[in-house]
Amino acid sequence: MAQTRLNRGWTVGMKGGIAILLGMAVLFFPGLAVVTLMTFLGLALVIGGLFFLLGFVFNRGVVSQPALWLSEGLLDLVVGALILSYPDISARIFILILGLWALLMGKLYLIRSYFAHRKFLPVINGLLVVAFALLLLLNPELGARWLGLIIGLFLIIYGFLILFNYFSFRRPLGIYRWPGDIER
Repeated sequence: MAQTRLNRGWTVGMKGGIAILLGMAVLFFPGLAVVTLMTFLGLALVIGGLFFLLGFVFNRGVVSQPALWLSEGLLDLVVGALILSYPDISARIFILILGLWALLMGKLYLIRSYFAHRKFLPVINGLLVVAFALLLLLNPELGARWLGLIIGLFLIIYGFLILFNYFSFRRPLGIYRWPGDIER
């Protein structure tokens, strides 16, 4: 039974794939209106949040820190829903929202790295996200000027780190094991 639950770790891989696709869309179509960019970001966060909530539901009795799965899924879902509900207002305060989201996500990754057996990848991912957050929060003018490039590159790197993390913690039978999961 535990093996069946662990096979549902593909939800983590989906979040990485969505981040890469969104990053490529931002890089290849820089002329997108900010509201369109907000819509893409909101959709990516909602979909990624739903995948992590699915991962929480299916892996609840197996992972050692289910609250982190739940926190990440809810954070993505709530921020994504707010962006989709108020795209005009979100576009005006986009840098602040994105910076705060990245700061919270980076903190979650660093907390997760504390519980991980292999701490290297979650720490790198957490530090990358925190650095991105600080860049946006401490220098919003730079963030606004280079928004498309920064977001596109960040999402691609972030997505590849998530996918690399996903594939590095899979077992030979294809069973996914997130850092810190309980061995059964």
